[in-house]
Amino acid sequence: MRILSLYFGHDANLTLLEDGVPLVLLEKERLTRIKHDQGPMDLDAILEEYGWTPESIDAVAFNPYLRPARDGGRFEWVLEGERYDRRPDYKQDAGAGRPKAA
Repeated sequence: MRILSLYFGHDANLTLLEDGVPLVLLEKERLTRIKHDQGPMDLDAILEEYGWTPESIDAVAFNPYLRPARDGGRFEWVLEGERYDRRPDYKQDAGAGRPKAA
């Protein structure tokens, strides 16, 4: 299972996990060299660099807490696509159908 985790606020970051193992932990400030940088990153380029595509991601998690931007405003961002709570597998056990560990 591939999971993308995002946070766009103070110290923006992303994590790519595959089968529960962190593959990439990346803070935006490491890319921009701006201390405590915030806001979205070039997600397409990052996914491409690690061999992922949007279609290969099983789940996306994001921290909805956003601090005000440096200019005092709020970040404008729009989530597109199907709402998670309207999917038939919402709240389904993520481990269902997997073999039990010995």
